[in-house]
Amino acid sequence: MKRPELHRRIWCAVSLALLFSLCIATVVGAGAPEALEWLKSQQNPDGGFGEPSAVGSTIEAMLAITAAGADITQWTADGNTPVDFLRAHVNEVEGAGATAKLILALVPAGEDPMNFGGVNLVKMLEESYDDTTGRFDGENGTVPAQALAIMALESVGRPVEKKAINWLVEAQTGDGSWAWNGDPSAQGDTNTTALAIQALAAVNARPDAVERAVAYLRSVQNEDAGWPYQKPSEYGTDTDANSTAYVIQALYAAGENLSGWAVNGVSPLDTLMSLQKDTGAFQWQAAVPDENFLATTQAVPALAGKPFPLATLSRVTVTPARLPATGGALSLRLAFVAALAGLALVVTGLGRRRWGPQ
Repeated sequence: MKRPELHRRIWCAVSLALLFSLCIATVVGAGAPEALEWLKSQQNPDGGFGEPSAVGSTIEAMLAITAAGADITQWTADGNTPVDFLRAHVNEVEGAGATAKLILALVPAGEDPMNFGGVNLVKMLEESYDDTTGRFDGENGTVPAQALAIMALESVGRPVEKKAINWLVEAQTGDGSWAWNGDPSAQGDTNTTALAIQALAAVNARPDAVERAVAYLRSVQNEDAGWPYQKPSEYGTDTDANSTAYVIQALYAAGENLSGWAVNGVSPLDTLMSLQKDTGAFQWQAAVPDENFLATTQAVPALAGKPFPLATLSRVTVTPARLPATGGALSLRLAFVAALAGLALVVTGLGRRRWGPQ
């Protein structure tokens, strides 16, 4: 075989292999475009989400939208975006947890949390920190608020006090979980534990605590490969979409391979997807078939393979590409696939020009 022909065949094989691997990778985002389609139908004329529009619901929607790679500026209703709604209602945000969550939603959207609607949210968050106790919100602080605050500060490149991390670690219970109120003698839950894992992973702190927490999540995984809020629980231990999604995010943050969490050939993502309805919305539990807004918004980051924080200011250096309002994550992957294919053709063409006709 002549040398140019050999090189062309090699490039073709490499290109096909890379294209195949990227197509397989899009499975990670399966279900997210449909969820966003449904979510778009829930947007109110003021740009917000909820019945009526509320800051908390709109933040949850923004986290889902940006996690999927969609351009938040394209999510308009009567000319209003979710960012417009939040900017108009920023003064309603209270407490470290809500402030931190808003910061986590604004950064991947390309907004400046240090000057949002005339409010410096980062300063607000830092001022809620009690250096005496190491807790955000002082004696009223909770583990979810602590974890969200740590991740929010990390996302904007602000220092996280060692005492704040120590408080979080010291609140871990004996079985590796965390209880929402920070009591190490209380029964922990999967949701609080998932947030704590993501916070520690975000600042690369205490891998030993993360390891114990991951072991706890393994111990309370259901036979269908999903997770309940708490186990045991007087309210039941059926798998729910919210808990399963949060745990999946935590496992990604901890560097876990989800294939190692399959039960009888069913992965946690399979279980989460089984709770998605034909409309694209997610239901809370298999026995509760109603469309659930929070279950849907919290499922999307897990489907997209994105733990918190979704982005950091150091990485948000250019204006996001104008992606479709829905399906942005998959569209971006497909664009990359097309670009790679084009590159392969160009290189192949260069090879033809270099060696000339034979």
